[in-house]
Parts: sequence; structure tokens; C-alpha cells
Amino acid sequence: MAKLRIFESGNPSNYIEINHLKKSKIKVYWTDLKNNKITNAVLGDLVRFHIEKTGIKREVFDVKVYEENFFLDEKIDELEVEINKNKGYFEFRLQNDWEKKLKKTGEGNELEFYCKICNIKKEKYLKVTKKEVINWTPKVDSDGKTYYICKDIDRYDNYNNINSFMLQYGDVNNIRYGDVFNLVKKNEKGELCVSGELLKNSIGTDILKINNSTFTPTDQQMFDHFLFAIDKSRSLGEEGFRPSDYFSKYKISDGFSGISTFSWRNIKFHVAGKSYNLYVADVSTWTDNVIRNEPYQSTTSRLYSDGKNTTHLKFEKIINKGGENCLGEPVSITVDTETINFLEQRINKIVKPQKKRVYLEQQRKIISKKILNNETYN
Repeated sequence: MAKLRIFESGNPSNYIEINHLKKSKIKVYWTDLKNNKITNAVLGDLVRFHIEKTGIKREVFDVKVYEENFFLDEKIDELEVEINKNKGYFEFRLQNDWEKKLKKTGEGNELEFYCKICNIKKEKYLKVTKKEVINWTPKVDSDGKTYYICKDIDRYDNYNNINSFMLQYGDVNNIRYGDVFNLVKKNEKGELCVSGELLKNSIGTDILKINNSTFTPTDQQMFDHFLFAIDKSRSLGEEGFRPSDYFSKYKISDGFSGISTFSWRNIKFHVAGKSYNLYVADVSTWTDNVIRNEPYQSTTSRLYSDGKNTTHLKFEKIINKGGENCLGEPVSITVDTETINFLEQRINKIVKPQKKRVYLEQQRKIISKKILNNETYN
């Protein structure tokens, strides 16, 4: 039944209800936030459901939102929508955590939403799929400056862009949600960018840990952050990096069982504008050792399931004074042998700055000058 309310002119608190509605008089459709009509959307989007009805200036409809299932449809929300001058709409957030509904319904990779107006089903479906991950990628340029860049921008809903940054980096780096709006800028390419300089001013560091504690990054995001750890430590002139400085959760593996801390599969890297595939990257240590950021090619190789010869690029640990009982090669990357040189090129992209040497003759001149001036020296 309709909840049709006819209001007294000049007195919105006074109205009468008519419990009858002709189905043919109502027109409905879904749109984006710019009112472009849509039939498809992705989780995380903010969409609008529009109602048009001619013949009355003001009216309130009872609307229920349903997700259609094979056996029993699920009611998602219920609200009242006010129609003014024949038109009205409500905004509806397609929650990211509804991804679990895809697994429960068993109906593939798509959810279908529709609305009932006054218990009359309007068969204007909105098909919703899982959103591709909005990925923020850390970058280090040749002079050591750090940036976090988002290329997959949601141009209609900045909430998704900001929220994706917070999920990937926020809480574990003590970044507050409100501060992100001041950190995110656009670079010359039109990409969203958070600069290391702004981060230093805000939280005191330009190195962000990726959140793999309360968020589940993709294997590609994790591997990109591993490359970032290599690039950043090399740009600082360091021999290596400690995983716990770059990953919020670094579970120490049981070296005796051979279980890896991380195992990333079907990942890519980029060199000179081209993309290359890897098979797997395994990261495993018994303790949180520093990993050397210069790899070497292993002499061992094997035939992979696709018939290609593979080679391992390995990274050694840096042994602390006194020694520690841990794996000697905490990182091993398996790659097509024909691609190994490109991977080495990518790993060595950031050239370590040369340490300035003070030669003996220079030291002698400095000391002599201090003695002549009656200055002390160390």
C-alpha cells in the first residue's frame, strides 16, 4: 500500500494519507552522483535512486532496498523519500564489506539491487561487482624523494580515494582521517599524490608501513612495498632494511618448518615502461634481521610448470655482531630466466650515494691549520 501524503498549503505538519498508488504513474532509475543513469556499479560507490511521479506537488514514499538472491531476497535498507515537484531521490552507499555477500549467495561475482516502493517491486536493477583495489604505490625518485601515488582514481567519489589510503597506511602510521585531506594533492600527471615532505611535517617520517595487520593488501601491493623498502634504503646509502620498519605485521617464521613469513604470487614489476611477470617471491626469516638490498643470482634453477626455465634472485641477511640463528637467504624471487636481467635492473634502479672520503692529505692539512690557530681537534 502507498503512504501517499497530501500536505496542506503553507502548513507542512498537516496532511492526509491516501493508501492507494497506481503502479504505472511511477518512474524510477539509478544514477551516479552526477545524475548520469547507470545499471552497473562497484562496491564502495555512492549511488542515487530516483523516483519521478507526475500529478502531485509533494508526497512521501516508503522505499525498501533489496538484494536479490536465488532463494530469498535480502532487505538491505528501508527509508522514506520525499517527492517535491514530481521528483525525488535518495543516496545509497554500496558498502565495501558486502563483498562477503558475493561468497554467501553463490551467484558469481555480481550482486543485484532493486527497490520496492510502498511494497510494489520496481524492476530497475543495479548490478554491483567487487571494486578493483584502489592502489596507492610508494615511489622513490632518483634524488631520494618519496611519494605515494594513486593512479586508479575514483573521479566521482573522493571518499574511496581517501578511504583506500587510510586502509593501506592510516592507523598503523598514526595518520588521522581528517589529516589525509591536507596530505593528498594532485601531481603534474593528474595522479593523486602524498609527498614524503608533507608526511615528515605531519608525522615525522616519510616512510610508511603498509597495513597488513587489520587490512589485507593484495600480493602486488605487498611486493610493491618490498621494492619500496629496497629503493628507500638504497637512496639513504644503507646496506639493507629491516622488514618491521616497512610492514606493520612481520610474523617471525618457524625456520625449522620452512614456512615463509610472506609468499607473493603472480606479481609484476616495471622497467622502462614495460611490465614483466614473476612467479613467486618468498620472504622468510627466523628473526627480524636486516635484509641486504643487493641481490645475487642463485646457481640453482628448475623447469616451471609452464615449461620455462626459472632462476632465483636471492637476498642475504646482514648478520649482527655476535651472530643470530636465522636463515642466510631470507628472500628468494623466482623468475623466468629470460627476465632475470630486467629484474636486477629494477632492483638496482636507485643508485646508492657514494660516501664522501676524506683523504689522509686533506686530514693533515685540516689538523695543521687547527694547530697553527691553537684550536683543539678530535
